[in-house]
Amino acid sequence: MLRLLREKTKVILWIVIAAFVVTIFAAWGMNLRMGNSNPSTRKPNIVGSVNGVDISRTIYSQNLSTLYSQLGENRGKDYSPSTPEKYMLAKQAWEMTIQDFLLREGIKKLDIKVTDKELVNFLRNNPHPSLQQIFTDEEGNFNYQEYLKALSDPSRDWTDLERWGRAALPRFKLESLISAKVTISDKEILEQYKKETVKVKAKYVSIPFEEIPSYKPTEKELRGKYEELSDDFIEMEKREVSILEIKQEPTDRDFKEVKNSLAEIKSEILKGTDFSEAAKDYSEDTATASDGGDLGFFGKGQKDPEFEKSAFSLKIGEISDPIKTKSGYHLIKIEGKKTENGKEQVHARHILMKVTPGYETQDSISTLVQNVIKELKSSKFEAGINAMGLSTKKIPPFTKNGLIEGIGYVPNLTDFAFNHDVGTISSAIRSGNSFYFMKILRIIPEEKMPFEKAKNQLVEKIKVEQSENNSFEKALELRKKILMSSMELATAEENNLNTKETPLFKESDPPAGFTSNSIFVKACHLLPLNTLSKPVKGNKAYYLIIVTEKTQADMSKFSENRERITSELYTRKSRQAISEWYAELRENAKIVDLRTVRLN
Repeated sequence: MLRLLREKTKVILWIVIAAFVVTIFAAWGMNLRMGNSNPSTRKPNIVGSVNGVDISRTIYSQNLSTLYSQLGENRGKDYSPSTPEKYMLAKQAWEMTIQDFLLREGIKKLDIKVTDKELVNFLRNNPHPSLQQIFTDEEGNFNYQEYLKALSDPSRDWTDLERWGRAALPRFKLESLISAKVTISDKEILEQYKKETVKVKAKYVSIPFEEIPSYKPTEKELRGKYEELSDDFIEMEKREVSILEIKQEPTDRDFKEVKNSLAEIKSEILKGTDFSEAAKDYSEDTATASDGGDLGFFGKGQKDPEFEKSAFSLKIGEISDPIKTKSGYHLIKIEGKKTENGKEQVHARHILMKVTPGYETQDSISTLVQNVIKELKSSKFEAGINAMGLSTKKIPPFTKNGLIEGIGYVPNLTDFAFNHDVGTISSAIRSGNSFYFMKILRIIPEEKMPFEKAKNQLVEKIKVEQSENNSFEKALELRKKILMSSMELATAEENNLNTKETPLFKESDPPAGFTSNSIFVKACHLLPLNTLSKPVKGNKAYYLIIVTEKTQADMSKFSENRERITSELYTRKSRQAISEWYAELRENAKIVDLRTVRLN
């Protein structure tokens, strides 16, 4: 019993630590300059509120700074997540902040306190994961006695460990209270043991769902199915908006500066600098820079047309002037030429410099964005933008998780659109290489899809059902024949269906092609020996199954596995209970997200 209690303690602590670590790592990548309210009424340094209590940007930024440093250690400081990744990570960071607040609130409501004695016992029995890596024996295992010895050493500074313990222990006690309601019955333990030990072998025949391309449902069938599945044909709520996009694109000046830079590099090479060393220093082609820009031999049709035109016109040892392609500007040096299978090839090195908005371009774009913000604070959306010589575009209605026509998947824009009222105007929302300003024009509520629009989907649904019904009827007919032939599945061969046989398998370790929670696997373990099943519906077929062999659970080993199974079931059910408790708390909480700025 004492061992089980220790296992339960480890389970709950693991949940606390895992939740903390997962949310921390998930949140990295958030743009720290996000925000969502009226600047004239908004409190400074506030990113939102939970149940009426403000959440400060300072706390939020501290979390994000931690995430940057921790994830940077794992993926490298130069790792750059994509725009969708940043959005998803930012969303999880926000959830982490909410979760932290709600857990603190739960602890306060339940008046959970931590005594010094509890803290000491907690730290003695639950070493921080990082310390488990420090106090190890010669075989690399955690040396608990050495840890206790160090913990009792008054010369050591355990301030950080105590701080961690005081933060973790209240949550540990909270989740212990929630998990205290979890019970594990003898029946559950035995059933789990059987899943792990009982094996069955089965013969089966599958009757696949066959497509019926020639089948055409009647109008009556379609309308009947439309009414039957009315809840399936709901068009999601949509937003119609007007958007101004300001792209961060390089100007002619930026192109000229890059071209001139490459010209200077060529001049250095002509004066004696080795081309490959210059490529290592200057080239922005990450795939070849470390190899001195070496592209190896290549033929025509393998590179950008402008690149190839220059490369094949150069002599061996000759260096091109800066060549413009979709990637940027290149210097090309030819190392060799050959003809293979009648086709000319060249061996080249190159130095690539990409063209991106320079400092002056970025500064002018930033100034333009700030001017738009000022103009929109005092003018109507379209009038203010038109007055600046800019133009908006009206976007067709889109759903919360859908694409925005002409723009694509920009979650920050859809978030703004679905969290504000008609007429609300956003401030600058940055995504990728663009800044966006949005005005919400219309909210289209969820509504039933018109019959005519749903017709194609209805046709497909009816055809699928018809296909499944046909297979079911075939399975019933085949079952009758098998029963009449004294349970011989060989009858299936006469109907051009293959009989297959599984190896002996446990429910927790299903045969290839099936999952442990599939109906086929469950049916095999529920069927009596040598009994033909009724048609069992699978993913793409109906099955007729005969269990030919079934082992018994080895009850002599049940007692030695009982405690382990109980612990595993407790872990699983504890996670579920804690998750459900938090989900209910989250659903009932009043949360205001102020991370996306609006102007009106």
